[in-house]
Amino acid sequence: MQKHCNAKEDRLISTAASTTFKTEFSVNGRDEELHQQSVGSASAADCAATTAVPVSTCKTEWFDRDNPSGKGDFEVLNLLLHEFPNRICIHPDSCEVETTSGVPASQTGQNIQPCNVATGFFCENQLQHNQSCHDYRIRFTCPEAFCAATTAVPVSTCKTEWFDRDDPSGKGDFEVLNLLLNEFPNRICIHPDSCEVETTSGVPASQTGQNIQPCNVATGFFCENKLQHNQRCHDYRIRFTCPETFCAATTTVHSEKKTRWFDRDDPTGRGDFETLTDLRKENPNEICSNPIACEVQTVLGKPASSTDDNIPECSILTGFFCLNNNQTSGMCEDYRIRFTCP
Repeated sequence: MQKHCNAKEDRLISTAASTTFKTEFSVNGRDEELHQQSVGSASAADCAATTAVPVSTCKTEWFDRDNPSGKGDFEVLNLLLHEFPNRICIHPDSCEVETTSGVPASQTGQNIQPCNVATGFFCENQLQHNQSCHDYRIRFTCPEAFCAATTAVPVSTCKTEWFDRDDPSGKGDFEVLNLLLNEFPNRICIHPDSCEVETTSGVPASQTGQNIQPCNVATGFFCENKLQHNQRCHDYRIRFTCPETFCAATTTVHSEKKTRWFDRDDPTGRGDFETLTDLRKENPNEICSNPIACEVQTVLGKPASSTDDNIPECSILTGFFCLNNNQTSGMCEDYRIRFTCP
């Protein structure tokens, strides 16, 4: 039953109800009876109870987990809860949507539904005049108790180093968490709180204009070459935010040792092969059985990532190689490698 907490509004509705009664009674007396019941006035107690509940000021940050590639832009609550754990309440009070440039969704002129506190928001490309949605972001208003609880638990400042295990050769750039955990043991927590991605030159992934998904704390990040306008991803790197206990534990345990630099090959023949199996054979007892990291640079001291060569990252399992036939000049730089041991 609809009730009103405004005397003037009640009088107007009452008058309208009387007019409706005269118009509709001869048609359907039952309908009029129901209509009169639906426009009753609220009691003073009802109005007092409604007024006594303040609107929450507990707002989340803005979230932009998707872009309008594929079928559209899907800022779906269950996916947001999964990708940003503990940063959104499970049962929001309300939600807001705007473009990533700050234009409210209701002012875009696009064919979209308002956001929904139970499901979030989506925009379908096929329903738009130009067959493309804007890029949207969403935020939620949560109960005050949610902000009080999250404020009491400070956001972790335990960040890992940046990891760049792949480059955009082949199908793309795959900075996948399970591979990173395998290649960099003890340097990333198993269950990160959040993640960040940027190009190796420091541009945030969200500002590159490439067709990519945000990073995911459960899986990491990937970019597919075939989805880009120029058929080529940028070279990306990723880092994670871990619980404070992870940094505390790794700080107390670290007693790492770096090997000397090894340069067992030069770029004659097929290329430069600084492979771990060959290095161990040629330098017995100089490299530990389980390295936790590796670094590669030219023999002149230039980091491999700063060269123009088309090369993979070094691997603690296999070492490093550069193939001459993958280079525009037809020749690799001369590289050297060293390992970090526990």
